[in-house]
Order: sequence, then C-alpha cells, then structure tokens
Amino acid sequence: MPSNLNEKEGIEFAKNLFGQEVSIFLEQAGKTVVSSDFRAPVLLTQFDVLNSSLVSPSVDVKWISIEEDVTINWNADSLNKNGLVLTLTSQGDKYNARKPGPIETQYEAAFIEDDDGEYIIPNSFFRNLTKDQLINLTLYRGKFDYIKDDGQGHDYKFYALSEISGYFAVR
Repeated sequence: MPSNLNEKEGIEFAKNLFGQEVSIFLEQAGKTVVSSDFRAPVLLTQFDVLNSSLVSPSVDVKWISIEEDVTINWNADSLNKNGLVLTLTSQGDKYNARKPGPIETQYEAAFIEDDDGEYIIPNSFFRNLTKDQLINLTLYRGKFDYIKDDGQGHDYKFYALSEISGYFAVR
C-alpha cells in the first residue's frame, strides 16, 4: 500500500484488494524477510434476510420469526473455498421495552461451508432467544495465512476479513 495516502484513500485502496490476488511482503534492510501470496475474498456488500419484515417504516429493524427457518442471502464468492461464519449476538434488550430484561449476553455461531450466496438458518439456531428480543446477525468471510518462524523467531499473521451485519427483533 502506498504510504502517501490519507485515511479515506487508504480505505478505498484496501477495498479494491478484495477479490484479488494479493502479495504481501516485509522487508528489512532491503531484503525480503517474509512474504505471503493469497487471494483476498470478495468484499461482503449485500446481506438480506428473505423472510423478514420491517418493524415500522421509520425504524431500521426487521422482524424475524424464531419459530421457523430463516433464509439469508449475500453476494457470493465462487472462488472462496474457506466458507463463512454466521454469528448471532444479543445483549438481552427487548424491542419497545423500557429497560433491558435480565437476559445475559447470548452468542451463537454457525459455519457455512458453501459461499453460494444463500443459507437457511435452522430455527434451532434461535433456540435460546425469547420473543421481542433484539439480535445482531453478522456474516464473516475471510482468508488467513500464518507463517511460523521466519528464521529469527518471529511469527506472522496475514489476513483479509470482510463482515456485514443486520439488526433484528425476533417474534
């Protein structure tokens, strides 16, 4: 990455690396110490829950049913062989509640093997939720390369990670 970019230019430069073959190397005294070549996955830019409905036109929260399977869509990456991770987090807040209920933080995760742009979340994924609870669904796609010991006792981790999320109320 060119060193003369401002923050906005740096973000745009980094966005353009997604979906591309990337070569990363570290030099010390003009000599390449370590390098890694990998394909950065396509940037996640679309995330839809098909069987959801808006809570109200003025609120950017959608209802999803915890009693049925939920289908999600995203922009697929046919060259991604690493799959995706879907997480659900909730702080126990209730939609339209005066104060949060006594529910502790909840976390669920699922591995999605095929990056084909669609996944059906089984209703069992929502088994620990209660009606009207607010949740965050996040989809992650990434690539990780770990180089252990460069000969001088240093380990290196290279990764490209993209995530996209949505906020929902369950019923």
